[in-house]
Amino acid sequence: MICACVRSILELHVQGRLAEPQARWVRGHLERCPRCRAEAASWQRLFSGLRGLPARPAPAGLKEALLKAAARPARSQAVAESWDPLPVLPPVLALAGSLAALLLSVSASILGPGLPSQGCSDAPQSVCAPRTAKSVLPGVP
Repeated sequence: MICACVRSILELHVQGRLAEPQARWVRGHLERCPRCRAEAASWQRLFSGLRGLPARPAPAGLKEALLKAAARPARSQAVAESWDPLPVLPPVLALAGSLAALLLSVSASILGPGLPSQGCSDAPQSVCAPRTAKSVLPGVP
């Protein structure tokens, strides 16, 4: 489990992008774990190799093209800004829902739940056991 956690941040550790407490924790683990130490060495070789590659110059006109593209809004952003399906409805719906809930709770408290009483009766449809002539509780008929 610890190895999985270390491996998930090993790339950042090798690049020196972890906070000091995290980096110290990773270094401590690498001292004890040969598999993670080997993976850290692989990351180190990869980054060293990448830094050793020659830098190629940017194509002519790239800077101007990027600035021009950044100046105009993206199509999806323009469409998202122009289409707002419910500009004023959400607050109205929230208020209507709140009022409906208030009315429902008030009517339920005034009128009651509307269900028949669950008290026992002698009626044949009662869910209670039929009463016997003798009560099991002393003093209760």
